[in-house]
Amino acid sequence: MRILGALIDDEPIDLQHARLKHQLWLEKSRIEISIVAQNLRVDGTLSFESNYISGRLDLNSARIAEALSLAFGTSFKDTVDLAGTNIGGRLVMRGASFAGAVSLNGTTVTGPAFLDDGASFKGEVDLTGASFGSDLVLSNADFASTVRLTNAHIGSELRLGSKVQPAARWGSGPLELRNTRCASLQDRWPTKKEPEEASAWPAAIDLEGFTYDLLGGLLGGGGGPADMRARPAPSYEAWLARHRPFSPQPYKQLAKILRASGDPGKANDILYAARERQRDDCRQAGEWGKWLGMSLLKATIGYGLGRRYFWALRWVALFTLLGTLLLHFFGNQPEQGWLALAFASFDQRLPAITLDRAHEKLFSAASTGGFVQPGWLVGYFYVHKLIGWLLGIFLLAGLAGLTQRS
Repeated sequence: MRILGALIDDEPIDLQHARLKHQLWLEKSRIEISIVAQNLRVDGTLSFESNYISGRLDLNSARIAEALSLAFGTSFKDTVDLAGTNIGGRLVMRGASFAGAVSLNGTTVTGPAFLDDGASFKGEVDLTGASFGSDLVLSNADFASTVRLTNAHIGSELRLGSKVQPAARWGSGPLELRNTRCASLQDRWPTKKEPEEASAWPAAIDLEGFTYDLLGGLLGGGGGPADMRARPAPSYEAWLARHRPFSPQPYKQLAKILRASGDPGKANDILYAARERQRDDCRQAGEWGKWLGMSLLKATIGYGLGRRYFWALRWVALFTLLGTLLLHFFGNQPEQGWLALAFASFDQRLPAITLDRAHEKLFSAASTGGFVQPGWLVGYFYVHKLIGWLLGIFLLAGLAGLTQRS
């Protein structure tokens, strides 16, 4: 059945519990009443294209064997309810306008779903618990309010932009991806020459529990703002910073994927950003003990992440040099060369071991070997030794992975 150019303005269209053994197309029509089709069963395609519909569309718990199209200029002035609907093919909402809330709560789409290419959603879009057998495409669409994708499952790609499609555009509402699962993620991130609004992401995102296997999809790559693999770490950090309040899980998820794709340096940068954000949260919350501990970890071994682990060598060199200078200019020991004094200062820095027992005489308060060191100098080298122990503890903690625990 195919109806074109109709005007329907009397009683609501009631298709509750009905069964249509063939496809139904209602196109280029003006429908000034509601379409109530709860538990409708359609053995073919159901299409509402290029229509004006002022009433609500209720397809709650419907079963559609093939495709469902609400696309290509259709204007919905009331709510659209597809909650619990089972669609055996694709869902197409391209280019449509939705003035009210749209519910796909618990909807199952065995094929892809296209909420893209000029689609406009003025109200809340609820995709909680929805399941998509293929792609979910949100590119080049306008979302004025909250979009909920909580507990959704996307069998293939979640696409918010690509190298050939502009990014999704967002209003004041957040995008909720809590406990959402997709096989791959494809978006666009603004270059330095583009405004921040060119990002495919809203200002607020809930990424807690959001998991994915790959970065980049079919229409990504090739350089530019859609090439996720080529994106620098600060761009990823800016993306994750939109998740509030802070949680380590989104950072660990991204770091795991980056490491698996052969980019451990970028993965460590992401984990470092997570620790920095956690440290800042401790400062704002007045948790000064935890803040101090994290600050020491940062300053000494860079939280034990990648090459930052060797930041400890800077402190070893600095305090070895300081001890050498103090011995040379203020010590009472017999005349020794710079190299010997440096070796003694370094030896005093080492925790638990002594390379040369003769160095112990240099740092004793007692008269040994016919000389006595100034008391303050002896005291300094006790601190010198203590700092060596502290660095040693941090290094061991880093090697054991203890610094990576939240």
